[in-house]
Amino acid sequence: MSEQASLTKFFASLRAIAIALLLLVPANCADAQPLEKVRIGISDVSFTFLPHLIAKDTGIFQRRGLQVEVM
Repeated sequence: MSEQASLTKFFASLRAIAIALLLLVPANCADAQPLEKVRIGISDVSFTFLPHLIAKDTGIFQRRGLQVEVM
């Protein structure tokens, strides 16, 4: 098999993988739904609760359709 034929085969398979990955990306359905309110109580600020605070600050909960109120 020539080098050009192997490169053509490689790019064809790469293109097929890229198309398959694009088809797997679902449409964002959370936009049509109202935000659900969730209250998170903090007994103390500790290392174990840090991921929740970071997720709230970066907006991960809101992107998932949750409106978080840290109390």
